[in-house]
Amino acid sequence: MSWRRWCWRLNHGCENLRHPAAGWPRRVLSCSSRYAVMIRLLPLLLCLLVLAPWPAAARVMGPQAWQPVDTVRDLAEIRRSGVLRVLVNQSRNSSGEVKGEAIGVEYVRLRAFEQFLNRGSKGPEITLEVIPKAKDQLLGALQRGEGDLVAPGELLELGTMRRVSPSRAVVDKVPMVLVSRQGNPRYKRFEQLSGRSLALSAGSAAGAALEEVNRQLMQAGRAPIVIEWVDPTLAVEDVLEMVQAGIYSSTVVEQPIAERWAKVLPKLRIAQDLVLGKRADMHWFLRKEASMLRASVDRFLRNYNAPDNQDAAFVRVYRRLYRVQYPLDRVGRQRLEKVRPTL
Repeated sequence: MSWRRWCWRLNHGCENLRHPAAGWPRRVLSCSSRYAVMIRLLPLLLCLLVLAPWPAAARVMGPQAWQPVDTVRDLAEIRRSGVLRVLVNQSRNSSGEVKGEAIGVEYVRLRAFEQFLNRGSKGPEITLEVIPKAKDQLLGALQRGEGDLVAPGELLELGTMRRVSPSRAVVDKVPMVLVSRQGNPRYKRFEQLSGRSLALSAGSAAGAALEEVNRQLMQAGRAPIVIEWVDPTLAVEDVLEMVQAGIYSSTVVEQPIAERWAKVLPKLRIAQDLVLGKRADMHWFLRKEASMLRASVDRFLRNYNAPDNQDAAFVRVYRRLYRVQYPLDRVGRQRLEKVRPTL
């Protein structure tokens, strides 16, 4: 029915009310003028409501943006699925593998943890699914449910992650030490680096402590330490290689990492008595709701001892690999001078 016909029928009905047929009770016809005006205006109001524009609702075309599912899997669900998803730092030091041989420090620990979980279990065995991520993305991925466990292999601060908790210490009381190239000046205090540059990998735990040193230097009217944050694609071992090559003068890293890479980078010099900030513990990280997995991780770490020869494969592999060379060092400049006439 069209709106014009509907308004006509409504108006016709109201006319019947205003002019009733004979025989109606007289008390119906004795309404006040106020009600009579309202009855006469009623058809007009209803017609205006029909003609009035209704608010339009815009519909977004195309697929809706994907939202990650925030799920927490505890040990029982992990056993049912048969897979433990481990988020690891995508660095050679933490999760490196060369020619099918695992050389990352966390690979050794994680394989031992896998054996611990399957020891005496009557159900299906748990296998590890290793998921590499950049260091500064690990905790965010855990909080979004992309993994069950984070094994960074380095010092990692929780920051504002309220739904993530650290495990028992993997390595306790880890110092951050200055690493430079042999032949470079020696320092006894970090304040002596005033005005000098120092390279750090993305997500380095040394950043906050160096900012405190710079604050003290600036209060004393001295130049701060110039912190060079390297490209995010470069990990801590890449910075150490460039320090040995002379591309960077120095860096600050965890002492266990510096000592490990000094086995294959002999030109590195570790200032073990020059510690930055307070010593801290290395941890694995889990969601707070995964209480049973957290209990298993803590029981494993309580009794775990790293094998004495865990770096044997690492040393054997990296001694044969290509090392970073600084093209503008003394030897490089001499080679450049020899070919200059040709250029």
